[in-house]
Amino acid sequence: MPLLATIEDLSELLQVSESTIHRLIKAGLPCIKVGRLLRFKVDRVEKYLDRMSSDRIRLVRRRP
Repeated sequence: MPLLATIEDLSELLQVSESTIHRLIKAGLPCIKVGRLLRFKVDRVEKYLDRMSSDRIRLVRRRP
């Protein structure tokens, strides 16, 4: 995995769709904006997801 992951890299790593990544960004997923592009430090993303799951916060909305 590269030092900074793209949305595509992150969606493959987490085994979710790219639209789920976009929803997580809106919910507070840490990212870095490089020009118009978004990049992610994988270790920060893992810490964020661990913290959210330990707090039992639903990370993405479920469709009815």
